[in-house]
Amino acid sequence: MAVETPELTIVLNDYAAESYARLIKERFPQVRTLVAPDSDRLERYIGEADALLGARFPVEVFDKAKKLRWFQCANAGIDTIFPIRDRVG
Repeated sequence: MAVETPELTIVLNDYAAESYARLIKERFPQVRTLVAPDSDRLERYIGEADALLGARFPVEVFDKAKKLRWFQCANAGIDTIFPIRDRVG
């Protein structure tokens, strides 16, 4: 029996990460969600992320996000994401 691999893994780095994970699972059960509201868990999971939803995080996290295809900022404005401009392509 083959192990099924999720089509998409989303790392949720936000104070409301648990709520977001519940909502995503209800609507898209095939999507894997990893709740990482703190920097320790974010460091642990970011290498598995196809997508990242985050608010505030260390910029260096993008250096380890080798699979990342989509980043969604949970904040308004660009002040928190402007420093990543040289780390993403």
